[in-house]
Amino acid sequence: MQITARATIITTCTNRKRYAPAATLRAGELRPGTTAEVALAWQERLAQAPKPWAAGTLYLGRSFSDATSAAKIADANLLIVSAGLGLVSAQTMAPSYDLTVAPTAAGSVLRKTSGDARAWWAQIQQALDPAPAFEGDALILAALSRPYLDMVADAWVNWPQERLSRLRLFSKEAPSGLGEAFSSAWMPYDDRLDRFEDGRYAGTQGDFAQRALKHFVETIGVTPRDASTHRDAVLLSLEGLAAAERPNRQRHDDEKLKAMIHRDWVLVGGRSGAMLRHLRDTLGVACEQGRFKILFHQVASERGGSLV
Repeated sequence: MQITARATIITTCTNRKRYAPAATLRAGELRPGTTAEVALAWQERLAQAPKPWAAGTLYLGRSFSDATSAAKIADANLLIVSAGLGLVSAQTMAPSYDLTVAPTAAGSVLRKTSGDARAWWAQIQQALDPAPAFEGDALILAALSRPYLDMVADAWVNWPQERLSRLRLFSKEAPSGLGEAFSSAWMPYDDRLDRFEDGRYAGTQGDFAQRALKHFVETIGVTPRDASTHRDAVLLSLEGLAAAERPNRQRHDDEKLKAMIHRDWVLVGGRSGAMLRHLRDTLGVACEQGRFKILFHQVASERGGSLV
């Protein structure tokens, strides 16, 4: 009897972890150096750390939850693109850690090296366990934000053509500038997704890729077909829907945002949720939730107060 290969779903890690990382597994504890030197030091720390949890249990947040749900619905293998662990299966036993390639994050490893995210990925993926094999003819569904797609692009573009033909990319922005293989793999979702079935797939821009992935799995399915057929199916599913107007919020650097948080701290009673709504809805400021959380914690520490 022929066994049909399972589809593979790939999603990103998240900054929010279920378990606190050990002090040795924080990017801030690494010594500065070349990308290769820092990656080697990180690899040595990972090798020595206990690995008590399956990687799929580490991450919190809507984006990871939606990807996990989609994998269960499709009975698919779930892989995770992690700046700290490489490309790993959700079943891989792993430690909790605090390392990212987001430049503004407190745990950014790029503050320790002179290289960029692609250089870090080349080192960390090479140093850790090799990427799982993508055998058979099943689809590979990857829900990645543009920064994560940029990070893995150099490695993935060298995949065999047969594997690339099975790749379907889910991200808010079309992968322009990364080559024809990625452009062909991209599924053309847009903000009309928020209006599908009275908002069933509505959410934030930060979890857009995973929401699109879940919609694809639930409404289009994972039966292998060519990419153009899948693109047509996506466009047909969004036909007749109109995207909601999104507020045009202003962007500011970290210091400006922290000054605003300091200024209006008493106004919102030092409450994080109220402050984020105040920034977005009252002041018309653009601030991603993860970034806000970091800045809010910094201001609270500077003020010597507790978090609410």
